Amino acid sequence: MSGPSPFSFAAGMSQKLAPGLRQNLTQSLVMTPQLVQAIKLLQMSHLELSQHVEDELEKNPLLEREADADAEDTGPPAEAEGLDARELTEANTDLSGPPDSDYSNLYQDDNETALTPSQESPYDRALEGPSMLGAAIGEDMAFDATLAGTTSLRARLEDQVFLMTKNPVLRALCQYLVSQLDGAGYLQLDSAAICEQFSIDEATLESAIALIHACEPAGIGARSLQECLELQLQDQGALDDDMRLILNNLTMLAQQDIQGLHSLTGLSDRELGDKIACIRSLNPKPGEMFEALEPESLVPDVLVTASSTEGGESAWHIELNSDVLPRLLVNEIYFQSVSKHAKDDEKSFLNTSLQSASGLIKALDQRARSILKVSTEIVRMQDAFFLHGIEHLKPMTLKQVADAIEMHESTVSRVTSNKYISTPRGIFELKFFFSSSIAGMNGEVHSGEAVRHRIKQLIDHEVAGAILSDDALVEKLKTSGIDIARRTVAKYREALGIPSSVARRRQKRAAGGQAR
Repeated sequence: MSGPSPFSFAAGMSQKLAPGLRQNLTQSLVMTPQLVQAIKLLQMSHLELSQHVEDELEKNPLLEREADADAEDTGPPAEAEGLDARELTEANTDLSGPPDSDYSNLYQDDNETALTPSQESPYDRALEGPSMLGAAIGEDMAFDATLAGTTSLRARLEDQVFLMTKNPVLRALCQYLVSQLDGAGYLQLDSAAICEQFSIDEATLESAIALIHACEPAGIGARSLQECLELQLQDQGALDDDMRLILNNLTMLAQQDIQGLHSLTGLSDRELGDKIACIRSLNPKPGEMFEALEPESLVPDVLVTASSTEGGESAWHIELNSDVLPRLLVNEIYFQSVSKHAKDDEKSFLNTSLQSASGLIKALDQRARSILKVSTEIVRMQDAFFLHGIEHLKPMTLKQVADAIEMHESTVSRVTSNKYISTPRGIFELKFFFSSSIAGMNGEVHSGEAVRHRIKQLIDHEVAGAILSDDALVEKLKTSGIDIARRTVAKYREALGIPSSVARRRQKRAAGGQAR
């Protein structure tokens, strides 16, 4: 049996290595500057967008504000005008046109978690911010973009709450409470009014306050000087019975009634002196150590108001907030007058500026339409929440919204990032309305938040002689048509800050012993 001829093998090799022309059909995504700009604008907050527009106005001579053009009476033709927010309402705007197809459906984004009102976790912001997009397409990252900036107290607290709980209800409440802190870091609020506004019980509100109390700096969110000092002493591990007794009589300490404190506590001079020195070393105003502590007001991107139809049914009017919507124009009259006498390099600059200005206005128009389109669908799907409260918050994912409005999940994710909506129940981040689902016994689907609320209600109504274990909670939920695993109940209970059944039984017994 003879093998292959060495000559035929060499001929094959020479044939493979021979130069030649071949046609290959491939597909690739071309990142044009206009496309990159549209992506960046879509995920910007209104503050970031405002700064970006200011930068563009400064460097582009053909770009101007609509108000400035009206004042000079030299505005461009009607077809070049910017987006009018009053025309972008649910009733009179056709959102099914081609603008969405220009910039949506770009990238896959699997993040469907309801994130914090303070945008996202600091780690996610570092990985998914605009700077990473620029680096991915070959832009040089500025050195000052890597420098650490000043973090406000509000951002610090919201990031800490984000790490302590996955409950979006508690996160939303904490966001509101943090916005109510005064300059010293104290929390002054009307508990009954907040409970009515958010349709929650007082126990849920206290859980949110407890999360803020667990944040740094110690003592933040206190409702009185005594509570502020107690929180700091508890953080130091120095809050014993004698300290509590002194704090309950701060008036005596302020009046330097040392003899009265001796009689009250029974401590020696040295022991009492150490206690008083420890109290005086505390910070009665823990919020003053941070910059930009003034309460920050959230400016919503979308406004939702209730209205009634002819049949008496409730309906929602949805519109963009015109106060945060840029209104820009391209000054084509200036372009035509200058380009007539311009040199070649000047004409090139003017043409580039014209293209850039037109692309920016188109991207702003698309951004506004996408925000309104997504917000309208969210309000439609969460109608029961706006009418009846948090127990009726429906499970909802990015994919459900994306399929309903024929957008890509990544586009919906970008639209809902850093955007806020003002509703009759308060101001919420759009990400707040996305939550996981729990299967029901009869094919129903329950929101994770509604299940958490039900678990809390069951525990709040338990008595000392009948503490509910996690297994008992599973059985109780099954009677309500909610099929849930024991480990999920335990996870939800821990997220609500509720101790185990053993710990709760001890607390009930201790409370009963003190009452006797």
